[in-house]
Amino acid sequence: MLAEGQMTYQQHLEIRRRWMQGAEAEFWGWVGAKEKKLLPYSKDPYLQQRYEQGREDGQTALMCDALRTER
Repeated sequence: MLAEGQMTYQQHLEIRRRWMQGAEAEFWGWVGAKEKKLLPYSKDPYLQQRYEQGREDGQTALMCDALRTER
């Protein structure tokens, strides 16, 4: 990766586009947290990883919700 000062405007835009795609994948992982089975999201390893991270975080939040309601 080029140093920040050596990147073109277009390269900066591309990085930020990937971040947005990653955030969207993570969001859909949260939505999918209620599903029993892990569903594939993307063949792109980065996007799949972000989806799985969102799903894992969502499942953790669901478990915390369940513990709070048990008390």
